[in-house]
Amino acid sequence: VTVQGTGLATVADSLAAIDELVFRTRQCTLPELVDILNRDYQGAERLQRRLRRKMPKFGNDREPVDSLARQVVDIFCDEVAGANAGEFLYTFFPTLSSDRDFTTMGRFVGATPDGRGAGQPLSENQSPSEGADGTGLTALLNSLAKLPFRRITGGPLNLRLHPTAVRGEDGLSAFAALLQTYMEKGGLQVQVNVVSRDELLDAQKHPDRYRTLCVRVTGYSAYFVQMGRTAQ
Repeated sequence: VTVQGTGLATVADSLAAIDELVFRTRQCTLPELVDILNRDYQGAERLQRRLRRKMPKFGNDREPVDSLARQVVDIFCDEVAGANAGEFLYTFFPTLSSDRDFTTMGRFVGATPDGRGAGQPLSENQSPSEGADGTGLTALLNSLAKLPFRRITGGPLNLRLHPTAVRGEDGLSAFAALLQTYMEKGGLQVQVNVVSRDELLDAQKHPDRYRTLCVRVTGYSAYFVQMGRTAQ
C-alpha cells in the first residue's frame, strides 16, 4: 500500500520561514506567529506578503531550505517504515504525490508560515509552491535532486515549458542533457508539458479548437478540454 506524502514544499518553506523569523532574526516569538496564523494574517498582511515573496523557497537550489525538505522526506519515510511489521498482511511504501487533490486538501488546512492563506491549495506532488521557483529550471532540478528518492516509490514532478525553450535541435538537445543530468544526480520522475500559458487560456475560451491538446497531469495524460476547470 502506498502512503502519499503531500505538501512537501509548503512544509519546507514554512519551516524555513519559522527558522528565519523566530530563531535567526528574532523578529517575533513562536506564540506570536501562531496567533498571526490563527487570524489568517488579518492585520499582518504586510508580513504575509513578505513571507510569500522574500523568504527562502524550495526549488531555487538554496541549501538551507532544500536541507529542510530533505529532512521532512526522511522523517516521513521513517514513519512509514515504522508502520511495517511481520505480522501485517500489507506492506506500506512512501511516495511523494498529491495527485490532483492538493486543492481539496488545502481547504482543510489553516494558514501556514510560508505566507499561504487558510484554505488555499497546498504545494502539489514534488513541485515547489506555486510561483516560488524563480531562479530557473536548472536550480529547480538541483533542489529536487537533493531529496532521498532512493527511499520512495515515486511521485510526479510537473514541469511546464514554453515551446521556445525546446525549439529546434539545439533546444531539444539542451533539454535532453538537462534531464539526463538530473537523473544521474538522483532524480526520479519528471512529467513535461511543452505548451504556453496563452495557449492554455485560449483552449479554455475556445475548446472546440483544441480537442486534441493533450497534457500530462499526475502519472497520466488527458485531453485538456475534457478536464474540469480546477484540474485545468
